[in-house]
Amino acid sequence: MIVRTKDFSDYKFLWIENSEIELKGEKGSFRDATIKGSRTQLLADLYTQRIAPMEKEFDSLNTLLTESKITQTRRAELVTLQVSVDERIRNETIEFVRENPNSIVSASILNTYSRAWGKEISGALYDSLPDQIKNSTYGKSINQYLQLNKELKIGDKMVDFQQVNYENEKIKLSGFTGKVVLLEFWAAWCGPCRRENPALVKTYKTYKDKGFEILGVSLDDKKENWLDAIEKDGLIWENVSELNGDRNSAALIYGVFAIPDNFLIDQNGTILARNLRGEKLDKKLKELLR
Repeated sequence: MIVRTKDFSDYKFLWIENSEIELKGEKGSFRDATIKGSRTQLLADLYTQRIAPMEKEFDSLNTLLTESKITQTRRAELVTLQVSVDERIRNETIEFVRENPNSIVSASILNTYSRAWGKEISGALYDSLPDQIKNSTYGKSINQYLQLNKELKIGDKMVDFQQVNYENEKIKLSGFTGKVVLLEFWAAWCGPCRRENPALVKTYKTYKDKGFEILGVSLDDKKENWLDAIEKDGLIWENVSELNGDRNSAALIYGVFAIPDNFLIDQNGTILARNLRGEKLDKKLKELLR
């Protein structure tokens, strides 16, 4: 559950179970509310306490990176430190799930990070869950990822899929065979995606008559938001969606865990690159479409 203000400016997540639960808090400081009576909540709080110091360290490094007078050498040092802290958070989180397989909290965490951790780690953690947890909403979602994901790498052949566009027409990725295709994962709610779109529109107009196509896969869950973004951003290429958010089957097949993300596929269906943008994408297309 979530206790929140209407605009989400103040909120507190809490785990509800079959017991008498007491929440003490005030509007304006819900995040500091205390919760008693939920063993599930106690375990969730324990996890938060374990990673809180590392998250604080990560945020401090991020603040230093925003300083205007930072040198390139110092920036590189801070980024290296951030990567190290992020790895520690990842390892601590994996260890928490491994230590607590019988808790729905672990299933929730694994569901959030399964695609980022990959099938080997996520599969082993999933296998350790009892059947009751596997049959939960989180467990079923994790299993869907494990069943669909193909662990695709550069040089692999693309995996075909079919979804519908905004006119409810069925579109297949294989329908673009013979062209260089950018498989672009995005969503209307994704700020970085929307900021990338003007440059992508420019690239598309430059190369579309030379054998280049884009297939956009939206991770939206509301059709009106999806259509509004297509119109406002002038996305003149084919766009498809299942309107089920990040549970989109194509995103699961291709292991997409953060957007924007994309895969550049050649005329024969081979994956050439991942997450190419701006000048790097233009340079690669210029090489391929002479």
